[in-house]
Amino acid sequence: LPMMNLFRQAVWDSDVRNKEKAIEILEIMINDMEQDVQTNGHKYTTSRIESRYSLSGFVREQWYGVTQLMQMRRALAKIKDNFTELSMRLIKMQDALKRGHRNGMIMSITGDHEALSDIKSPMSSFFKSVLPLATQRTPFPNFGLEQHPWVPKGTHRLKEELTQETSNQAFTVPTRVNHVGKGGILYEVGERIPGADMVVTEYLGGHYLFNELRFKQGAQEAWAVLDLDSGVVIYQSDRDPSIFSTLEIGRA
Repeated sequence: LPMMNLFRQAVWDSDVRNKEKAIEILEIMINDMEQDVQTNGHKYTTSRIESRYSLSGFVREQWYGVTQLMQMRRALAKIKDNFTELSMRLIKMQDALKRGHRNGMIMSITGDHEALSDIKSPMSSFFKSVLPLATQRTPFPNFGLEQHPWVPKGTHRLKEELTQETSNQAFTVPTRVNHVGKGGILYEVGERIPGADMVVTEYLGGHYLFNELRFKQGAQEAWAVLDLDSGVVIYQSDRDPSIFSTLEIGRA
């Protein structure tokens, strides 16, 4: 399949030592994220709040939030001054993909029953014959039963950042509107969340915040969300002309 061959070329045959290409890709990614922060700032506000209350939220924000934008900017500056260090990281990442045991790899394919049946044989041939053999003989552990090595490291990083940051944060963008969010822990991880509380959350977001922030304050949108995995509840407004009065309404 042409798409599978493209996948092979990207992972196995790409030149991660190409400095000019690395700079080009980073500049495109930075530009796309900077535009997204301006137009969809509520996503990054929500992500930042969730990152303070759970390891999964912290990791997601590191990958997809404002922190990722800052990391890419630092990486771009480092590439221009000293590409050697970053290129070695890229080589190690590529090597891990090449050598890694196949049980640690997941490919998501979407289609109807007929399409999936038709592609089953070519996909099997691709993984068994087209891709180079993996050199790692030991399968990856079942991280559903064993602790992933990221957990202690991520937990340590999360605690470090919490001790260095204040509870109130903001990031500025060149727009004339605000994306305001306020949140905190309502339930501990694993604690049962009653359906009645979901109803209350919908009422707060769909009625109270909607009326107070959209109709009275001029925000484009407002809502409340209760994350079932982390137990975090967040009040959020989108394209809001005010910050302090919105936070006062959320406090009420």
